[in-house]
Amino acid sequence: MLTVGAPVITMPQWRSALTIYRSLFTITFAMSRAAIVDQRYRLCPTDVGVTPRRVVIYNVSLQGLEALQPVLHFGTTLPKPLALTTEQAQTVMQITRSARFDDWIGHALELQTGASAPGGLLILPVVDGSTPHQPLQHPPAAAIWANWRTSLLVLLLILIFICLWWLENRW
Repeated sequence: MLTVGAPVITMPQWRSALTIYRSLFTITFAMSRAAIVDQRYRLCPTDVGVTPRRVVIYNVSLQGLEALQPVLHFGTTLPKPLALTTEQAQTVMQITRSARFDDWIGHALELQTGASAPGGLLILPVVDGSTPHQPLQHPPAAAIWANWRTSLLVLLLILIFICLWWLENRW
């Protein structure tokens, strides 16, 4: 209900008020939880330091919802994992010669800070080769059932449960 003497908002004023509201909304909610995670729990250039750090990839995981981002874990060498940018992921793919994350495990890398580097970190291959690559060994399917006693016990238990179910439903 309008009262007499109330200010009237015209269309251009309404649009400018909406623009101001939108800019306030984006400023207020621009920082998401991911920014806090990136600052506190992901590797940043200050964690590496000035001298290059030699690291070995112990695990690779993914983060994100819309766009998955690879995250390198270095074990006890560096306590924080490194979330890779697209350029850094391409560099790791070139170093390991593979796009599969399983093939990245065991490779040695050098991390070096750089102002022009993506994410502030350069990822370089280890030149002297003092840490050789140990590829991940997948067990063959036959090795899973190599323990025949366990397999026989599982099959016997399944057979007993089937017989008990049949006897129970027969009467």
